[in-house]
Amino acid sequence: MFFRLPSDSFYHAIDSLTLIKESGWSKDANNKYTYQMVWDAKDSPNGDDLFLTIEIEKGSRFGHMRFGAW
Repeated sequence: MFFRLPSDSFYHAIDSLTLIKESGWSKDANNKYTYQMVWDAKDSPNGDDLFLTIEIEKGSRFGHMRFGAW
């Protein structure tokens, strides 16, 4: 949750990231920003895989973050 609504410069920064293919950021037609990254750690001793997802809707003080490991 954001203390206040994020500024326009915050969204401009994320807009810039959506233009970079490997950044993990995307934006849909409804101004919902999503960051999604999956790490495949086959080479790690425990073989742990991880994912992180962040969703932010422009004009909202709330976002969603999910994290998982297996």
